[in-house]
Amino acid sequence: EAVEAASTDSNTNADGCPAGSGKDVIHLRVGATYELSRPGFDGNNQAGDLDIRGDDLVIIAPQLGGATIDGNGATTGERAIEIINAAPAIDVLIDNIDVVDGGGTGPAADNGGAIAINGVTNAHKVTLIDMAISGSRAIVGGGLSIAAQSTVELQDVTISGNSATVDGGGLDSDGIVTSLNSTITANQANSDGDFIGGGGGVYTPGGTLSLKNTILAGNSDAGQGAKEPECGGTDAIASLGNNL
Repeated sequence: EAVEAASTDSNTNADGCPAGSGKDVIHLRVGATYELSRPGFDGNNQAGDLDIRGDDLVIIAPQLGGATIDGNGATTGERAIEIINAAPAIDVLIDNIDVVDGGGTGPAADNGGAIAINGVTNAHKVTLIDMAISGSRAIVGGGLSIAAQSTVELQDVTISGNSATVDGGGLDSDGIVTSLNSTITANQANSDGDFIGGGGGVYTPGGTLSLKNTILAGNSDAGQGAKEPECGGTDAIASLGNNL
């Protein structure tokens, strides 16, 4: 409800949350877990995931303890968070919040099991800080998917324990991505074991991916034939130094 109020600057469909105004900040309680529970798929926070759109937004939890958003994909059939492909382009900051257990069998299970940044025609800018993205699944981008036109910075982010039936067990990106002091490990591509898929850690069919002080290791490709356990895709990954 708070996300809907912030996205629309209205308290309609916000269950009592006050209307937002321009760039809003949502403070989550320290140590709290927010489990999504409404099955279905829409774009206005009435079912499924959290749909961010319309206005710049900060979602933050206290540094000591943080908070968790549980996508509860088995119930919702959805990812946990989507920055939807709608004008205007927005800036989003998510800080000190773990995002877990997203992805299911619904229409949105195709990309971004935990978080989908779907700025295909809108140049969204997203910063993720001090987060764990884990235990999620999708067709592509088991943990995180980033569409073209979007610019994303990962700071102190761990992407682990996610899976994709095709590409990008941890991350699938067509956008402009910079990873700083982050870890991408224990993710799996091609989790259905067929011949189609790769990039257990990351898959980059387009855009740019730059790594600095980042661990990209210990991922897997469960497919048949040639394996791409760590990296896949047609675009090169740039090292800015001190990576493993």
